[in-house]
Amino acid sequence: MAQRINHLYPKANNDEKQQILSVAVRAMDNMLRVKGGSFEMGDFGMKCRVTE
Repeated sequence: MAQRINHLYPKANNDEKQQILSVAVRAMDNMLRVKGGSFEMGDFGMKCRVTE
C-alpha cells in the first residue's frame, strides 16, 4: 500500500503520506465482507421529515 501511495502522490511529504496510509487502513478496517449473490440496492420505505 505504501508503494502505491508513493506512486500516486510522489510530491507528498512523509507526514502527508502517513496520513493517507492511516486513512486507507482505517477505511479497510471499517469494511465488511459481503457474501456474493444478488441483492436489491437502495432505501425502500424509509420516511423522513423535512423541517424548515
